[in-house]
Amino acid sequence: MSGPATTEFARRRIELVRDDLVRIALGLFVEHGYDSVSVEDIAEQAGVAQRTVFRYFAGKDELLLRHEHRLGERLLRTLTDRPSEEGPFTALQQAYTVTSRTTPELRQGIRDRARILDGAPALKARAAGEIALRAREVSRVLEQRYPEADAGRLRVLASAMAAVAADAWNRWVESDTDDDPADTIAAAIDQLREGGAGFNG
Repeated sequence: MSGPATTEFARRRIELVRDDLVRIALGLFVEHGYDSVSVEDIAEQAGVAQRTVFRYFAGKDELLLRHEHRLGERLLRTLTDRPSEEGPFTALQQAYTVTSRTTPELRQGIRDRARILDGAPALKARAAGEIALRAREVSRVLEQRYPEADAGRLRVLASAMAAVAADAWNRWVESDTDDDPADTIAAAIDQLREGGAGFNG
């Protein structure tokens, strides 16, 4: 028997396996350090063969970057789905805020992941490059939503907000606050608006 329901079940099962591998890997990274943990260690802890890990991830760096990849995908989807009456600044600010909102029980794990990333310079540089690429993808979505707006200004907006959001995120990671990172990011973007980003909506 096959069909949409079967396909969706298979997709969800794959996502659950990936999430479980990420959880196990993160625990090992926190305990032993990123550089000291191998794919073999992750597979052993998960009770699977190494080839199973490689079936879902190209390497251990992909396990650590999975959260960032999913955040990027969610940001683009959220921006695309924002109400049509919102201006570019508001739509993008809301997309960042919605995407970064997290429940209290998840925040320590997110901090752990981000701090591990900080301790792996090559991986951190790759993540920074992906943020820059994401800003270009965001600008393309903005150009599709607002064809009447100046494309150059939309690209500046996308890059500026990406930088402000990333800085606010890093400040939240380094802090010991129990606040939602979404609130820190929203407040930082409000400061960008007050400084003048060239858009009123």
